[in-house]
Amino acid sequence: MSQIHKRFGFLLKGESPENVYFSLVYRPEAQNEWPAETLIVDYDLPRLCKIQTDRWQCAELEDLVGPYKRILIQVAQFDSLQQVKRDVYAASRILSPDGELRVTVPPKSGAKRITSDLHEVFRTVEVMKSVGRSLLICREPAPQPFPEETAQLEYRDPISERTLKFLVRPGIFSSEKIDTGTAVLLSNVPPVAGKKVFDVGCGYGVIGITAAARGAEVTLLDVDARVVKLAERNLKLNGFTGTVLLYLQPYRFNDNSFDVVLSNPPTHAGSSTLRELFSEMVRVSSSYVAIVIREHLKYEKWLVELGSVHRLATAEGFKVLQISKT
Repeated sequence: MSQIHKRFGFLLKGESPENVYFSLVYRPEAQNEWPAETLIVDYDLPRLCKIQTDRWQCAELEDLVGPYKRILIQVAQFDSLQQVKRDVYAASRILSPDGELRVTVPPKSGAKRITSDLHEVFRTVEVMKSVGRSLLICREPAPQPFPEETAQLEYRDPISERTLKFLVRPGIFSSEKIDTGTAVLLSNVPPVAGKKVFDVGCGYGVIGITAAARGAEVTLLDVDARVVKLAERNLKLNGFTGTVLLYLQPYRFNDNSFDVVLSNPPTHAGSSTLRELFSEMVRVSSSYVAIVIREHLKYEKWLVELGSVHRLATAEGFKVLQISKT
């Protein structure tokens, strides 16, 4: 029996490990053994890069075209239930009529709510319990149009004096309002008109699009396929052009590719990842990097290894740091 079957107890009465296969696995766990012919899909690029397989794609299920015979969705702890609903609706559309969806749900992760959502797009939903998880087995897909959940936020830029609009979705960072740290950064960075600006960790695009409103040529980057799609839409929504990239890091760029790098960085990623990321930001900038972080974080002690560090502002529990090349 393979590791995946041992861990999740996928086998039903009369099944064997050999005939329980998946043509597509969405949001996989890295420690499992996946058959070589399986397509691995995830919207999170760093998580996807930990999977040892020759066949993977960074995307959402709604980006794929079926039909697939059998799909496995692995729900993670603290996942947005709105995102999970979007995924199961998408799965119902890309399954073959005789296909099967299996969804694993960890304890205390909304199995009842997810089961209810599955009943909306599958005629048959079987619920099983195994090793502390719920296993939901869905057959006879009955696809329905997914209700549009995109909302719109507004940001009044104090520099360009333009009101910018941003499409957002439940389950992504800062989906209910513009992040305070981002607003503090944008209120305190030097002028960027006429400069090449690189927004690293762009999310749905607030920093990069605001820089475009101030006259910059912009490139935006993120590791999340969901927000990259939103950033592309938001550039067009506000009437700007730019480049939006789904990359792991700025490694693909040459030294001094941009005049300025701006970022509200993913501080949850840990100091090792951040040190590497900040080093790359400085490398690809010809002038300076400006970041916003929580005031209590003491990153200056190792940022000084990359250049001259200057605090531009402190406000609302955040600080804006400028790292200039020496």
